[in-house]
Amino acid sequence: MSILNEISENLQRGKAKIVKELVQQAIDEGISPKEILEQGLLSGMDVVGQKFKKNEVFVPEVLVAARAMNMGTALLKPLLADDSAASVGRVCIGTVKGDLHDIGKNLVKMMMEGKGLEVVDLGTDVDPETYVKTALEQNCQIICCSALLTTTMPVMGQVVKEAEKAGIRHKVKIMIGGAPVTEAFCQEIGAPRMRPVQPMQQPHSAGRLPDMGGEKTPMAADTAAFAPETLKEQILALGANAAAVISVDSISFDTAFRSMCASNACGNYGKSYMCPPDIGEIDDLIREAKTYSHALVYQTIGLLEDSYDFEGMMEAGDFHNTLARNIRELFEKNYCQKALHLGAGGCRLCPVCGKKTGEPCRFPDRAMSSLEAYGINVSKLAFQCGMRYINGENTVTYFGAVLFKQQDKGL
Repeated sequence: MSILNEISENLQRGKAKIVKELVQQAIDEGISPKEILEQGLLSGMDVVGQKFKKNEVFVPEVLVAARAMNMGTALLKPLLADDSAASVGRVCIGTVKGDLHDIGKNLVKMMMEGKGLEVVDLGTDVDPETYVKTALEQNCQIICCSALLTTTMPVMGQVVKEAEKAGIRHKVKIMIGGAPVTEAFCQEIGAPRMRPVQPMQQPHSAGRLPDMGGEKTPMAADTAAFAPETLKEQILALGANAAAVISVDSISFDTAFRSMCASNACGNYGKSYMCPPDIGEIDDLIREAKTYSHALVYQTIGLLEDSYDFEGMMEAGDFHNTLARNIRELFEKNYCQKALHLGAGGCRLCPVCGKKTGEPCRFPDRAMSSLEAYGINVSKLAFQCGMRYINGENTVTYFGAVLFKQQDKGL
């Protein structure tokens, strides 16, 4: 097996350290940087992309492969910059106004850079004018817009209109992508589609950050009758970075989140009793959630080595899930037995869900579904609670909630 094939195969398996070593070995052997990039790194990532398209791998596998590619390209970038080969074009990319998800955007950026494009990264929460202004000032041939939330998709149409108003629509391609983007929507606004990569909700336990909650908004519920401050203090003492108590009536529910789950970027759709479609119809779940009066919302924040640190994300998720179980015990012991506990992502109570092995749910009274499965818009929930949805570069943030009735024991 040639060293370029070894690079490709190890990248597909997400072996970042091995890929880095092999890329350095290939450089030392005198193989051209362009050849290493195209026949080693990009060929491996192309295989991963095709498998993702066929639902043979999912976002976690894409992330670990992307991290391996990132480590390899870090060695090649200085050498490629020294090459006389000119850039094949320039792109500006960002997540649209009102949306803070960036993992999919970062993956697309990396692949474009690997193909020889110069990429201007605008970050997240980008307004339409900024896309167009950057394209004009930086002479970009492509504008790329990413969105995960259905509520932010209309901004993509505004970008197209801004480009038309600036007189550059005929000169610049506008590409859009994200889990909720459909071919019909692309045709509606007049923009080609990027293949969607759905971001995951994003500590190393030693890297948990201090409380970064902000001032509470006027939407926070007046729950002084049952001492919400005491409840919040208990949750913070268990390890949460931030906590708030709000009225369930103030929570934003959106049935469109079910279609995002159906895209199955995480690989759990139809494979977990606590995930759609097995968890139930979205309208029924929203009605169930609204039978409660208040919600305790809590947040954990962790540090990652980089944007593709899937192992760090999993460790952060384990920390968050342990916290969720401890919060359940606190509620059952001191407050109420009947409450709706919702977490981040799918249920991780069992290493392998009984759904996959043909068994009934082993712990139906303790299994936990996600906020998104119940149609809760987590980014809006964070704002309502005075919390940041994303807490800076190379961090991962998880949210959980306990829905309860004020008149229950201890509340």
